Amino acid sequence: MKQISKQEVINEPILSIKNLIVGFNQHKKEFAVHDLSFDIPKGKTFVLLGESGCGKSVTAHSILQLLPDSAFISEKSKIIYQNIDLLEQSNYELQKIRGKSISMIFQDPMTALNPVMKIGEQLNEMLVKHFAMNKNSSKIRSMELLRTVGIDEPEQRYEQYSHQLSGGQKQRVMIAIALAGEPELLIADEPTTALDVTTQAQILCLLNELQKKHGLSILLITHDLGVASLIADVIGVMYAGHLVEVDCCNNIMKNPLHPYTQELVAAIPSYKKSDFALETTSGISPIINDSLSLCRYIDRCPLKVDTCEKSVPEWKFVEFRHVRCHLFEQDMEYVKKLSVNQLVEKIGIMNQTNEDGVVLSVRNLSVAYYNSNKFLMKDTKKYFQAVDNISFNLLRGKTLAIVGESGSGKTSTGKAIVDLVKKTAGKIYINGVCLSRIHSKFRKKIQIVFQNIHSSLNPKLTVSDIILEGLILFERDNIEIQKKLNKVIAQVGLNKELLSRYPHQLSGGQRQRVAIARSLILSPDILILDEPTSALDVSIQAQILTILKRIQKECAISYLLISHDISVVGYMADEIIVMYKGSLVEYGSTKEILESAKHPYTKSLLNSIPENVDFTNIVRKYS
Repeated sequence: MKQISKQEVINEPILSIKNLIVGFNQHKKEFAVHDLSFDIPKGKTFVLLGESGCGKSVTAHSILQLLPDSAFISEKSKIIYQNIDLLEQSNYELQKIRGKSISMIFQDPMTALNPVMKIGEQLNEMLVKHFAMNKNSSKIRSMELLRTVGIDEPEQRYEQYSHQLSGGQKQRVMIAIALAGEPELLIADEPTTALDVTTQAQILCLLNELQKKHGLSILLITHDLGVASLIADVIGVMYAGHLVEVDCCNNIMKNPLHPYTQELVAAIPSYKKSDFALETTSGISPIINDSLSLCRYIDRCPLKVDTCEKSVPEWKFVEFRHVRCHLFEQDMEYVKKLSVNQLVEKIGIMNQTNEDGVVLSVRNLSVAYYNSNKFLMKDTKKYFQAVDNISFNLLRGKTLAIVGESGSGKTSTGKAIVDLVKKTAGKIYINGVCLSRIHSKFRKKIQIVFQNIHSSLNPKLTVSDIILEGLILFERDNIEIQKKLNKVIAQVGLNKELLSRYPHQLSGGQRQRVAIARSLILSPDILILDEPTSALDVSIQAQILTILKRIQKECAISYLLISHDISVVGYMADEIIVMYKGSLVEYGSTKEILESAKHPYTKSLLNSIPENVDFTNIVRKYS
């Protein structure tokens, strides 16, 4: 974890945001960002941390004025860069700054990269625009950039389109494009979302190296406290459109002051907390408008005091740290007497089922993808071995995790089990029955929750129709259907009012609950979870993981968890499989793998995890 002195925190800023107010409904005067002010120190990394919907990405897009036409920014707002207010610049002037002085890595490289332009063309576009390079010079520089960000075979990738790259490769290309203009300030919006731990570590180390080499300033947007702890100099914790705490990384991670920051830290999953329910916050963020005259966190805060209902808290300077909370206006003796128990005492221990028995057995599974080149009547077949002769068992009521970096064969294994990709060899047994294919009568016994939830939900169906889509194939009784629907939405914590909505009207966490409900309504014995929390912020992630743990306890369901997040795996799994380039390289209990890994690749995975902080016995400030 990076540590910096107080003097470094107050270095001359490269960019200052003052009283930023951004909204999308000018008539109702509702805001996404309200009264936001902070400085980004020159040559340092400022991390803007918070859950989905708090205004992080809106803030980042406001800097370069990349907001949609429906957005409006208050005249009181200022964004100062090199003594000029970016909000007062014309689009012509901003074009000179975008990509050159200030560059941005967007959250979703799938949509940020142009699908009809080759990777090389997109890099050349930046170089020609800002440096007037000719074709040969720009190609040479593009190759250098691709090598810098760790792209293998850059000559081949240069000629490819974005759909031909993996998720990690797309993200690296996005970083290369962002670096092409040699910016002074780099805005990185969730640059490691959905990347495996080794790729994530490489990307973050790359950003660190570039920062040291070029004196680069970075504004990093993230919901991942592990990422923040690895790269941040200063962390600003954002909630409901404004900052609630700002301090050095070490202070925020080890000793958070604001109740919301403490909840975020307590929600981090880990192996040491696997026997406990994760701390989750109840309620939702308030709608922000000019008439809001109380603390924005009041409905979710376990430590609220009378003053919270009367006014919006101002910044307080507590122990040389900045926090925005009425709690610190109270007499400190009163604060110390607050009834704040350790989280492990508050939530109690969750019992796990002890029932043994193999529910899923995979034997000598192999999966290969073939590519046939029929250009000029040639039929040369090439293949890629995604999964190579792996075997494992999943016990009833237990969780088996498959971990590995992108391209290791994790998802192909899961899809092959449910016959979504064709296996080239091997046998699969469910409840002792050998299946050459998954027949309809077994289909409901094993379900899958896909990694990309947004694309796996039919946008033309309501939530109710999506959840019931599979059930109506097996159940004709309308009363029984309604009974099962009510039961499953209660299990996943889904509000009945959402049943008539469409997927685009839901938040990420709500869509995830819908996907889980759709799988659970058939009462499966096995649930395959493919990166179930990869794109969720830590508080929503904690809610989903707690729901899954509770359902497993109640229904004795078995989980096959596919993930690159070792903290999630440590919290959820009983056993772990480690895969590398399609092969199984290590297999054992969670304790054995995490505490005494044998294989060098497993050790490298564990060493790639952002610095672990033991939050098991965390207590709120002054407890």
